[in-house]
Amino acid sequence: MNKILLSLLTLPVLALSYGCSDHISDITVERLNEEKVWKVGNSLLGELTSPLSSKTNSYHSYTKSNNEEQGEEAYFEKEKLTNFYINECKSLFKINKNDVGYESKGLGRGTYFIKDISFERLVPFKECITNKYNNEAIDELSLRIFLTEPNLLKYKNDMQLKKHITQIKKDNKITLKEVVDTYSILDKLSIDNFDNENKNLFNEL
Repeated sequence: MNKILLSLLTLPVLALSYGCSDHISDITVERLNEEKVWKVGNSLLGELTSPLSSKTNSYHSYTKSNNEEQGEEAYFEKEKLTNFYINECKSLFKINKNDVGYESKGLGRGTYFIKDISFERLVPFKECITNKYNNEAIDELSLRIFLTEPNLLKYKNDMQLKKHITQIKKDNKITLKEVVDTYSILDKLSIDNFDNENKNLFNEL
């Protein structure tokens, strides 16, 4: 008798654990969908923009216009651009109630979660972000901060960097990918320069 009673009591919990759609509100689905697109989008863009975390992306002064007597200070920030990409592309990924599961915590409490999503369903969303990252011009303020980067000015006569800059200027726009590639080159030049300085200091001992 006790075993039968226990089985009957656990049935609702098991049903909820598998995310019975009757218990899932549209608001819950929308919230989970929003969390998923931002998690996936930020993860993807975090990988693509990792060179922006290097020290060559320096905090420096810049001016917004010719009328400014004193410039502001900043480093090249990706957040405004990457947030825009995710917002523009998030409509390409949607979950439904069947994608939502429920983990019971007992006493009527529990947590809704998204079940495993196939890679194929995320492809349109990811491709949209990657396309914007590769092809869309950055905004004017971001461009000004990039163009006034001290390390860019410091190494502008390096042959590798000059070749790169010549190439990215051909279409008269700068994309986030081109900015990231530039900082990747600058980081390598900075490391090489530091190593050369060490050699010189060692030879001068």
